[in-house]
Amino acid sequence: MGHGYHDHGDGTVSKGGLMWMRCLPGQTWDGRAAQGEALKFSWEEALALRYSFAGHDDWRVPSIEELHTLVQCNEGQRPLLFDADGRVRMVDGTRQDGGCMGGAIQAPTIDTQAFPGANDGWYWSSTPYTMRENYAWGLVFRFGFVFADDKALKMDLRLVRGPSTTRPTRAA
Repeated sequence: MGHGYHDHGDGTVSKGGLMWMRCLPGQTWDGRAAQGEALKFSWEEALALRYSFAGHDDWRVPSIEELHTLVQCNEGQRPLLFDADGRVRMVDGTRQDGGCMGGAIQAPTIDTQAFPGANDGWYWSSTPYTMRENYAWGLVFRFGFVFADDKALKMDLRLVRGPSTTRPTRAA
């Protein structure tokens, strides 16, 4: 499997100390690809979700930093990076909104060997957006960019397990 992923043969892959589900909640893994319709969640529903898959029941919504590690840019492009607090870094003196920069983007910006059939849609992270109480950070894999949007919107989830340096917090 390319790009440093380890396939566990049970619908999960690992990279960088984190284990990722190869399918989305609501889907099943047939040994080669995700099958069925993925469920969509509001941000609060996503954080409250308790999910069992591949013999593990400690799946969680990744932080925006963790989710962004899945962004795969084309050769010659560079993905946007984050500061330790999860804020988008300044690049070349200007604030960047994310994505793969420099050249044409091939969607989805996720490893399709590790995540076959992955859509290029909008995914929640567990990271709240501190500038607006009812917003949280997410990522769209069509371009690999981060965004902040209303927590009430229903979006996809790419669940992860493993140690997290960023703990989700809920704004009232």
